[in-house]
Amino acid sequence: MRSRLFWLAVCLMLLGLLLAPRMLWERQPWRDLKVLIIDKSVPDTSYREHMALIWVLNHLKITAPDGAPIWDPARHYLGFHPPVEDPALYPLVRDQRITPEALKGNALVCLTDSYGVYQQDLQIARPENTASPDYSPRLTGGLDAAEVTALQHYVQAGGALWGEFNTFASPTAAAERQALEQLFGVRWTGWTGRYFDELAQEQEIPAWARRLWQAQRGQAWAFEGPGWLLVHEDNRLQVLREGQEIVPQGLKIRHDQSHPLLQQAQDSVPFYYWFDILTADPSAQVLAEYEMTLLPPGQTIFEQAGLPQRFPALIMASASPLRLYFAGDASDLAPAPERFRLAGLGPWHRFGRRYDSQTEQRAFFWSFYQPLWVNILAQLKPLP
Repeated sequence: MRSRLFWLAVCLMLLGLLLAPRMLWERQPWRDLKVLIIDKSVPDTSYREHMALIWVLNHLKITAPDGAPIWDPARHYLGFHPPVEDPALYPLVRDQRITPEALKGNALVCLTDSYGVYQQDLQIARPENTASPDYSPRLTGGLDAAEVTALQHYVQAGGALWGEFNTFASPTAAAERQALEQLFGVRWTGWTGRYFDELAQEQEIPAWARRLWQAQRGQAWAFEGPGWLLVHEDNRLQVLREGQEIVPQGLKIRHDQSHPLLQQAQDSVPFYYWFDILTADPSAQVLAEYEMTLLPPGQTIFEQAGLPQRFPALIMASASPLRLYFAGDASDLAPAPERFRLAGLGPWHRFGRRYDSQTEQRAFFWSFYQPLWVNILAQLKPLP
């Protein structure tokens, strides 16, 4: 009898441990904080360009718009909404614009991507597609003068603002770009970059990169293995091969955790997606930096191109109202974690830094992005 009671108690204890994260999450109250996501780069129904932010808002129990029980990545954003039923209707769908009415009352506005949707995106989204990414006519994208003015007035009224790559690069025009740079306290150098698992993979490496390399260097694109592609807005290219010009995990986010927004965010977190190389205004505060660890041939390439090996990653233009820019494609996550209704997920996934060895964005999401957003949302208050 005692033995049965003992094992019953053990089973109940284990069951309690298994159920505790869900029960603790359910006990936490939902928080009424009005947040607007803006995403003009939604070519398909993966909604990956704002999926990370949607997950965080649900996990932290920030109330969803229009009385919905949870945030829905297909509905709860302002921007381009792809026609699910018939992709042939894309050219007929108009992008939702940023207006003063849309911004009014929000405690936080998040610009997750403004690059846009292009004609070739319709083909790339199809499973049978084998074409390389390439230039094609733009269906929508970029921020115009009226939208930038609306954002300026929103900030002047006390609203908090988050931006990330691509907020002010192409196709946003020069005048609007400069105004956005002033909002975020940065200056774009014109350089962007991205890691590729395989530089020989034609379905990943853009066709325009191979053409430009041939035209500029007089030789065919013949790179193999993992590496980094850097491209300037004037079409200059640089390639860094892992093990030859750059070390493995060659781009990392560095910070000292001293700022309240970076509490629990880990140092030396690898980053593997699109990023832009910026300089920060003297009035802005650089909270975190990218550090590129180059081998001697890579150092020579950077010196000749006038590129820094250390440059801003997270910039705070203002603490009140909060204005933050992350110089990378931060909210892009595919696939997103499945479960958000569990307490303690952040520390659990950061334990042992289990994702650091993976060449995808899991390490960045759990070690930097998720704790950063915990801190951002904790300090925000609803607008009066």
